[in-house]
Amino acid sequence: MKKIGAVLLMVTALAAFPLAQSQSGADIVGSWDVTTVSPVGETTNAMVVSQDGDKLKAVAKGDGGELPYDKVEESGTNVTFVLTIDYQGSPMTITYTGVVDGKKMGGDCDFGGLAQGTWSAVQH
Repeated sequence: MKKIGAVLLMVTALAAFPLAQSQSGADIVGSWDVTTVSPVGETTNAMVVSQDGDKLKAVAKGDGGELPYDKVEESGTNVTFVLTIDYQGSPMTITYTGVVDGKKMGGDCDFGGLAQGTWSAVQH
């Protein structure tokens, strides 16, 4: 009986491993095309999400070069990205919150408390 208990414990531990890996960011790691809809229009940029140990990192890529995100968080299917940009000579912090659904994600964004918008992304 002790062997059966040990085997069941091992199977349970192994079954939990993919779940833990998923919650650490494995679902969103990769390249994404991100479309942001704001009061001033719609833009699409590339975003690359990587994992460094247990921490997620992201970089926005566009015509103006690369800009690292301030914060990237994933909890289950919920995601949050925070990016500070230069808007008309002043810093503006944009907070993207949303949900991951396979190779798509999207939700709402807040432009430094001044405006609201939406965003969507497709992984490639």
